[in-house]
Amino acid sequence: MEWVIPAVLVALVTWGGLIRTRLRRLRAEAVGTWPALAARLQRRHGLVTPLVQALQDLPRKAQKPVQALVKARNAALVADLSPMAAGLAEQALETAIVNALAHGEAHPDQVDPARLAQLAHSFEEMAEEITDAAEAFNHAVFAYNMACVGTPAIVIAKWLNFYKLEYFGLDQAEREALTQIERGHAPAPGARMG
Repeated sequence: MEWVIPAVLVALVTWGGLIRTRLRRLRAEAVGTWPALAARLQRRHGLVTPLVQALQDLPRKAQKPVQALVKARNAALVADLSPMAAGLAEQALETAIVNALAHGEAHPDQVDPARLAQLAHSFEEMAEEITDAAEAFNHAVFAYNMACVGTPAIVIAKWLNFYKLEYFGLDQAEREALTQIERGHAPAPGARMG
């Protein structure tokens, strides 16, 4: 009977170690998907300069979308943004890119339409790559967050300071749906994960 208490302690320590190892692995996987997303975002930031140059011949009164584009790109370049803040900045940048491209297309006599079409195609391809990388990041974050809030693991997660990670580029409704799932509630109809 003397072996029961030590056996239970060994079992608890082993169980806690397994949970800790799993949480560390899932957090590393989530954090490891961020550089691929960040690289794609940087490539899109780099495409803004050629777009601004392509639109530089617009009349001064028509430069407002170009100025908004430069401002949005500068806001997205801030290196210390959290994933949620970066997602919001990137959404604003994407809107500014679409507006600038549409504005350039509205002035075909002052802009090279072939160059503008080439840039639009590059931005579309980059948007697809960013979407894929963002989905990979958000799925990895979701797996980690779910592991942190699981019934037995939540004690270990809180004790060892495994905090939930932020998602990238999700709107308020998507974040709320994921929060409900993480809390063990059913998602709202039609809710999807970014």
